[in-house]
Amino acid sequence: MAEVEQACARMGMEPEEPLRLLLTSSARAQDQLQREMGGIGQEAALRAAEAAQREVREGMRRAAQELSLTRKVLYGAVPMLALLVGFVAGWRMPVQTAFGPMSREAVAVFRSNDLDAAYQACVDQPPQRGRRWCQLPLWREGGTPGQS
Repeated sequence: MAEVEQACARMGMEPEEPLRLLLTSSARAQDQLQREMGGIGQEAALRAAEAAQREVREGMRRAAQELSLTRKVLYGAVPMLALLVGFVAGWRMPVQTAFGPMSREAVAVFRSNDLDAAYQACVDQPPQRGRRWCQLPLWREGGTPGQS
């Protein structure tokens, strides 16, 4: 039994991990069976060994079910998480337009404004760094006043 405990510890199994509990329980049952075999007859020892084997098989079946459920949850959760991450990443990516890639917010501003009218209403500003520029009156995303 001590050998099984040491092997489990070397493999990094937690003390309450189902597989570790199953292995140590099986080792304990085997140790107890060997102690009891000295005091009882061969036939009784065989029955005890069969009972211990049934117990181990049942424990392994339960452990396999638990692992199967965990695996099913992981197989369902991982693709959903990847889908969500992909959607968020795709949403933040630039949108390809005739003017080149733009953020979704910039595309919304352009759609909410008449650029020709905005350029006509451009207010000239003092030059900066040797360049002429003007201030464009643009509506933010959501449309112009009077639209709902």
